[in-house]
Amino acid sequence: MRKIEEIEIVKMKIVLFHRLAEHMKFSCRHVAGAVLTILLSLAVTASFGQEKFDSNAEIKLALEKGTLKRGVYANFGDFLSNEPSIVDSFLVNIVPRDKEIWQGTFSLTPRYAAGSKKVKKVWGFSDGEKAYVFNEIEYFEVDVEDDELIFYGYDKIEDSGAMAAGVLGGVIGGAIYAAAQLSKAKSQKVRYRIDPSTGLALHPNAEALANRAEFTKELVIYRRSKKEALENFVFSLDDSLKYTFSPDSYVLLKYRSSDLEIQICFGSSFDNCNNVSLENKGTT
Repeated sequence: MRKIEEIEIVKMKIVLFHRLAEHMKFSCRHVAGAVLTILLSLAVTASFGQEKFDSNAEIKLALEKGTLKRGVYANFGDFLSNEPSIVDSFLVNIVPRDKEIWQGTFSLTPRYAAGSKKVKKVWGFSDGEKAYVFNEIEYFEVDVEDDELIFYGYDKIEDSGAMAAGVLGGVIGGAIYAAAQLSKAKSQKVRYRIDPSTGLALHPNAEALANRAEFTKELVIYRRSKKEALENFVFSLDDSLKYTFSPDSYVLLKYRSSDLEIQICFGSSFDNCNNVSLENKGTT
C-alpha cells in the first residue's frame, strides 16, 4: 500500500486508506488523535490478526447488568452509546399479549407524559432496566444471545396483496385482508438479529438476505498499535455511532451501495470533522 499523505499532529496521527476492490486506489488524510486505517472494499470481507473491536460491547454489558439509562432512542446510535437523546418524561401502557405463543409477554405502548401522545418514529426506548426496539407495529425487548443483539418479534407482515384486496373488496375487503395478515404475523415468534452496524432488524429468512444484499460496501476502521499513545481515541461516525478505540483494534461497518460518503468527527465536542468517500473510483 502506498501512503499518499501522512501528517503528524501533536503525539499521534491518523491515516485513512481506501482499498477499492477493483482499482486498489489509496488515499489518506489527517484527523488527529491516533493512527486509524480505513479500508473500503466492495463485497470483500476483511480479516486481521488483531482482536476485533466490538462496537456493541458496552451496550451488551449494560443490557446484561440492567444499567440502562431511561429515555427514548431517536436512533441506533443513542442505543449503542446508552445515551437516549429524548429524555422527556413518558409512561408505558402494558397489556398482556393474547396469542398463546406470546404468553408471559406484554404489548408496550410508551406515551409522553405531557399530552399523552404515543412515542413514534424512534428506534426504541428504555425503561431504565430493559431496552425495547420498535419493529413492525410494536416494541420488543432487546437481549443478548450468542454475543449478538437480538429480539423476538412478530413475523413480517405481508402486504403484497393489500392493493388487490382493496380493489376487489373495497375498503372492507382491504381491512379484512390487513387484519388477517396481522393476525398471521402475531401467531409467529421470530428471532431477529439486530445488525451491529445499522441497527436494522434482520429476519432469519428472506428479510436477512435482502438486507445483506443491499449493504454491498464494507468499511474497516483499524487503529494500529505501533508508536501509539496508550490513551483511547474517541470518534463518531455521521453524528450517531460513537467509538472508543484502544491501540490494535478495528471494526467492520456495512453501507448501502447508494451511500457516497461518511463523516468522521473527533475532539472533546466532536467538532473536528472529515468526510470520507465511499465511492469506488477516484480518491479523496
